[in-house]
Amino acid sequence: MKIKLKIVKNLCIGAQNCVVEDAEHFGFDDYEGKAFVRKDSNSEEVRELELEVTPKQKEKYLEIARLCPTQAIVVLDDKNKQLFP
Repeated sequence: MKIKLKIVKNLCIGAQNCVVEDAEHFGFDDYEGKAFVRKDSNSEEVRELELEVTPKQKEKYLEIARLCPTQAIVVLDDKNKQLFP
């Protein structure tokens, strides 16, 4: 199954919980003080990454999104249905 991860930049406060949990797919821009998804779509406001995941990995990414104190991480399914928040 596929999911999409997005970070809404204007909601991100730079807590870096996502980076601590998965530094492979989440990075931190020291200049902006914002997190980003690696291999993003280069959008100014929302960056996204599509991943092929197992059900267990899907739950991992949903948990990472829940750890974000401002709900800046959006998780979508392969039909663009919002799974979180």
